[in-house]
Formats: sequence, structure tokens, C-alpha cells
Amino acid sequence: MALQHARESLHLAQSTISSATKLSADIATQLSTLNQYTFDWLKDAHDKYVVKDFGKVFEKYIHNYIVSHGEKSPFGTAPAHYFV
Repeated sequence: MALQHARESLHLAQSTISSATKLSADIATQLSTLNQYTFDWLKDAHDKYVVKDFGKVFEKYIHNYIVSHGEKSPFGTAPAHYFV
């Protein structure tokens, strides 16, 4: 995933620099700074929105299963209230 972010951030930085009409500093410095900022932003957004803990998803599945099947547990003989 980091390689994808690196490629995307470099592409965005490159397209931004190439569309700029006035450059006040060294192009390499601007490209490096913009690339780092874009990469950090993409990485932070990825880390924020990618689910790492699926506990809530499983809880919702178990709850929906119990509601739709009465008090039957999807896990055998364990009482349904144990999973809610």
C-alpha cells in the first residue's frame, strides 16, 4: 500500500509543479516538499479509513443473525445472549 501511495503522491506533486506558472524556489525542493506532504496526507487518510478491527462488523452480524433466526446461536449450543 505504501508503494501505491508513493506513486500517487509523486504523480500529484509532479502534475501540480508542472501546472504552476510562477516558481519562486528550486523546483526540486518544491517537488520534494509537495511530494512528502501528499504522501503523508494519503497515508494518514488510509490509516484513518481502513478498518483494522472487525469486532463491530462481527457484533452486527451476530446481532442480525440472532434477530432473524430467533434465539438460535450461529455458534452451536452457546446461548444467544452470550453473543449480544
